[in-house]
Amino acid sequence: MSSKTRISFVRHGHVHNPDQIIYGRLPFFRLSKKGRKDARKAAVNLKDFTLDAVFSSPLLRARQTAKKILKYHPDLKLLKSNLVTEVSTAFEGMAENQIKAFSDDMYHHKDSEFEQPKDILVRSLKWIHRIRKKFKGRHVAVVSHGDVILFLHFRAKGIDVTPENKLNIPRLNQIQDYPATGSVTTFIFNTQDIKEIPKVACIS
Repeated sequence: MSSKTRISFVRHGHVHNPDQIIYGRLPFFRLSKKGRKDARKAAVNLKDFTLDAVFSSPLLRARQTAKKILKYHPDLKLLKSNLVTEVSTAFEGMAENQIKAFSDDMYHHKDSEFEQPKDILVRSLKWIHRIRKKFKGRHVAVVSHGDVILFLHFRAKGIDVTPENKLNIPRLNQIQDYPATGSVTTFIFNTQDIKEIPKVACIS
């Protein structure tokens, strides 16, 4: 068993969204043709690793992506967690162009019913802590969503987890871009210290 615990976050593939709405947690949003290619690419990038578990958000696009990964790891079953699901936003179900009036800020609405970036970070770190305890020294893959991965990357690089920093990624220097569909971002932990800041390895 390795002394390092690796958690590979995969962003789900591109989504079929002909009406151009902000789908968020809405059901039935499946992978597009490009999304299936994204998922296959992620699966190939992970196929030579020994994975001890494959998780996904419960949303359809994430599950479909995870199933492509599982084709190369047939002894594993798909596990799901709400802690790595999509952001809860007031814009869900609206046309994509409606968010333009708010400078593309998904977190413009401050109502406690909806999530802010730090809420997403807290729940995803809770999930990571559980995985590090259960799969110490092993490698786990999880299919999740762009903001979940981005905010974990922010934390690893010492960047404040704020809406403003999400909108200004090009100015941050430490992160090249928003996670692409089908990309793999691996967080590598060397200890069981809950406060450990992991190293990050990315595959686009």
